[in-house]
Amino acid sequence: GQDESPAEVHLQTRTLKYPSMHWVRIEGLQRHWDDSRVDAMRDEQGNISLTTRGVTALSLTPKTQPRTITVDGMNVALPAQLDSPITLRRSDNAWQVADFDANELRKRPGLQGPIDDAFTGPFLMITTDRPSGKQAIDAWVQNEVEYLQRRWRAVFRGHIRFKSADEVSPADLEQYHLLVWGTPTSNSLLQRMLPQLPLKWAEDEFEFNGQRYATADHMPVLIYPNPLNPNRYVVLNSGPTFRDAHDRTNSLQNPKLPDWAVLKVSADSTNQRQAGEVQAAGFFDESWQ
Repeated sequence: GQDESPAEVHLQTRTLKYPSMHWVRIEGLQRHWDDSRVDAMRDEQGNISLTTRGVTALSLTPKTQPRTITVDGMNVALPAQLDSPITLRRSDNAWQVADFDANELRKRPGLQGPIDDAFTGPFLMITTDRPSGKQAIDAWVQNEVEYLQRRWRAVFRGHIRFKSADEVSPADLEQYHLLVWGTPTSNSLLQRMLPQLPLKWAEDEFEFNGQRYATADHMPVLIYPNPLNPNRYVVLNSGPTFRDAHDRTNSLQNPKLPDWAVLKVSADSTNQRQAGEVQAAGFFDESWQ
């Protein structure tokens, strides 16, 4: 059968969605979507040699404790007792054994985006629990919620779990990625999260990525680590970003938006191609900035 721990491992990826092969796992990238790779070799004496490109952190699970580890030609100082997995991080162009700070905000395997990634695991849709005071925005939110419920049933053959914002429990926060609809005025859960999200929201405008947008006809959509449980995502105002117009072939059923976007919306902007007119869009960096 296949050797589950081969002496050589060659791993190439552009996203931490696909981070590992055998005993090598990439834990951090210099920049998502750049071509990144690790080539690892283990000799019979237990020496491990790795070369990397575009990688900032690794973890290793070799069969036996290594005698030495070399990364990109540099010897890594090893403690007397190594825990498994062995975590290696690059800092100031030098590699060292170092664990991650549990509170460190970073893209990592399973929490790297883009928006559609949240729908590859268990998620809970959170609907509004009060009006926003902006009729067109409330109508758009309702249209999008109903559209997503119909589409999920038609395309993914299931019914979406959902709760009102005032019904969310600690168990929900622990178990699910959250899809949160509305504004801080109309969604009390979003209001709780807002101080730790990368946008500022006032009555007449919100600020995102250094730009200001009128709240009367614009909405932010994004994916981000949930401030109430950073091991899960929160998604604002978006279901899967491919829609009816992309169903003629499954080669089009793939993400149409990156980590974030700002949409210009109206009460009747929901359609088969998009939820609204994209005003700006992009990816967060490796620190979710």
